[in-house]
Amino acid sequence: MQARILQSLLLLAVLWAALVATALSAWCGWPGLWAALAGVAVVLLSHATVLGWQFLFAARVARTGLVAPGPGGAGTSEMPAPAGWESSPVLRAWLGEIGASLRAFFHSQIWLGERELPTAETARRVPVLLVHGYFCNRALWRPLATVLAARGHPVGSVNLEPVFGSIDDYAPIIAAGLERLRVDSGAGQVAIVGHSMGGLAVRAALLQIDANQVAGLVTLGTPHRGTLSARHGIGRNASQMCPDSDWLRELATAEPEQGYRNATVILTHQDNIVVPAQPQSLPGARTIAFTGLGHVELVYAPAVHQAVCAALDALAPATD
Repeated sequence: MQARILQSLLLLAVLWAALVATALSAWCGWPGLWAALAGVAVVLLSHATVLGWQFLFAARVARTGLVAPGPGGAGTSEMPAPAGWESSPVLRAWLGEIGASLRAFFHSQIWLGERELPTAETARRVPVLLVHGYFCNRALWRPLATVLAARGHPVGSVNLEPVFGSIDDYAPIIAAGLERLRVDSGAGQVAIVGHSMGGLAVRAALLQIDANQVAGLVTLGTPHRGTLSARHGIGRNASQMCPDSDWLRELATAEPEQGYRNATVILTHQDNIVVPAQPQSLPGARTIAFTGLGHVELVYAPAVHQAVCAALDALAPATD
C-alpha cells in the first residue's frame, strides 16, 4: 500500500511539473527544454521548502526547551558535524535531507519495497533484523543492509502494514521476522535495528518476544518520548507518537525495570521529524548524538553505518 501511495504522489509531482512547463511554454514563450527544466525545479524547490520549514520548526522548539529532561542512559557520545560544516550544521542537515528524502520516497521505496535485502550467506556475525519507520518500507534499509551483509551479518527485514494502523499491530510482524531470521541463519539470537517509529514498534514487540532471542537493540531517530510532528500525521500510529500520549506512557510502564542495557540510541541534533530531537534516549541505553544530519539521512550516512556496526560488534564479536 505504501509503495502505491508513493507512486500516486510521484505521478502528481510529474503532472505538476508538466503543468508548469506547459504554462511557461504557452504563456511566456519559453523553449520546451527550459520550460521542462523549470517545471522540475518548481517541484524540487517546493519539496525543499517543506523540509526547510520542518528544520525551522525543530530549531525553534529546541530553543524554547518545551520538553523536560528524559530518563538517564549510560552516557552520550557526541559526533561532530561533517568536515567543513561545523559552523552551519542545520544548513548541512537540510541539504542532506533533501537528497536523502528524494532518494527514499521518489525512488527506492517505490520500486524496491518488495525486494529482499542483501544478506550474508555465512553467519560470521550476529544476524540483524531491520525495522523501518512511519510511512516507509524495507527498501529504505538497502544501503545499510549492503554494508552489514559485506561484514558477515545475515540480514532480515519486514514491511509494516497497515501503513496507518496501530503500532501494536506491528508486533506480530516483527516477531515473525525475527523467528524467520533465526531459523534461516541458525543463530540463537538476533539483533534488531529500528528507524524512527520502527524503534517504538520493536519496543512494543519485545514485550511479546522471548528476551533470550534478542542480542540487543539499536534505534535511529526514534521518538522514544514522542514527537510534536506526529500531531500533523495520519493514522493511529501518528497519534500514538505524540508527546506524552497514553500509548507511550503505557509502553514505558510495561517495560522491564532494568531498562535497556543492551541498547544503543542514535539520534541527530538536527532531526526535522523527531521534535524535539533530545531527550529521546532510553533508560540504561548508550546514546550517540550526531550533528549535521537530518531524519532520513540517518539511514544513509556512512558515519551512522559505522556507529551501527560498532554497536553490533559490542553485542557479539565476529566468529571468524
